[in-house]
Formats: sequence, structure tokens, C-alpha cells
Amino acid sequence: MWWLPPLLFAAAAALAAWAGTGLVLRLLAARAILDHPTERSSHERPTPRGAGLAVMPVVLAAWIAVSVIEDTLVFHWPVFAAAAALAAFWNDLTGG
Repeated sequence: MWWLPPLLFAAAAALAAWAGTGLVLRLLAARAILDHPTERSSHERPTPRGAGLAVMPVVLAAWIAVSVIEDTLVFHWPVFAAAAALAAFWNDLTGG
């Protein structure tokens, strides 16, 4: 049964990301924050842009929690900071 706690942890993270994505997509659509299709787009109609804003906090929180449990946080904090900055300032907000 050693696999049960990690499985439950992963399920909780997946559920949080799923719920957060649904909420963020509704907010983005309500505020008309949309990615409009062009000739190079893979979508045919405007779609909400920025759902990664829901996934990244969950992924970072899970990653930090595992690092705290494994006592490796001191080695990983620069990576966490870089990933958070990339998610917040580059990917979704600038459309990069």
C-alpha cells in the first residue's frame, strides 16, 4: 500500500487543476480574453487564452509539497521561482 498516498496526492492535484481550469476558462470567456484564429491557427473559432494560469499554481504547489516531504526544497527553490515567473509573466500574459 506504499503507492496509495502518492496516488491520492496526484488525484487531488489533478482534481484541483481540473476545477481551477474550468473556473479560469469561464472568467476568461466572460472577460473576452480570447485567442482569435488566423490562417496559421489550429482552431477555427475564438477560444479563451490563459487557462495555464489555473494549472501552474497547482503544479508548483504540488512540486513544492513533494520537495518539502522529500527534504529537497533548498535545492529546488530557484527552479520553482523561474517556473512561476515564466508562467506568470511570459506564457499567458504576453501570449508567448
